[in-house]
Amino acid sequence: MALRIILALILSAIAFPTDAPGAPSIGFASPTGAQSTTRRLSTAAASHSPTWTGPQLVGLDNDPDRSATAQGVIDRFAEVGLELPMVTIEYYEATDPCNGHDGLIRFAGPTPAISICSDLAYVLPHELAHAWVYVNLSEVDKADYVKRWDLASWDGTSDDWSDRGTEHAAFVIQQNLKTTAPRMTSTWRERVEAFEMLTGVESPLSSGAAG
Repeated sequence: MALRIILALILSAIAFPTDAPGAPSIGFASPTGAQSTTRRLSTAAASHSPTWTGPQLVGLDNDPDRSATAQGVIDRFAEVGLELPMVTIEYYEATDPCNGHDGLIRFAGPTPAISICSDLAYVLPHELAHAWVYVNLSEVDKADYVKRWDLASWDGTSDDWSDRGTEHAAFVIQQNLKTTAPRMTSTWRERVEAFEMLTGVESPLSSGAAG
């Protein structure tokens, strides 16, 4: 219960437009005692993917600190073996471009667009995780993931954000990018398993040394 409350507070700061088709979003919920089913989901089925060339930072030429921080997040995805799609990343000083939230990702065209309205450390990796999920998971993958983690839906608008697969998946990826390994509790073991199911990549947290 406490974990769900914390996640609900975090989720309220990050938005995903409800009118975006197939839009991913954050949250973590998992049944206890579930049988381990770590496996690779079929990333080849992302039929809507164009030819990707990687993230592009927008408007940060005169902001070296933010540029370096953002590049460090992008590099972290590469370090753990996750190839990011072509996506634009733009920072703002106010929250209006993010609909009042800390971050927002839009999939209106072939290239996802990320708006960052906060320098909180988790915001950019979370939104980039949505972009990765968007181009790598098929509808079958999404259904399998929802079933495995006993979630209400992939992105049902009437469901709590913490019960949506899209938010669960982005949160799991974000959490597994940590560079300091946490104490491996049952919650963290589930996050590691979920990450490896999503990506087919060994979590940097699996060995207990995140790097």
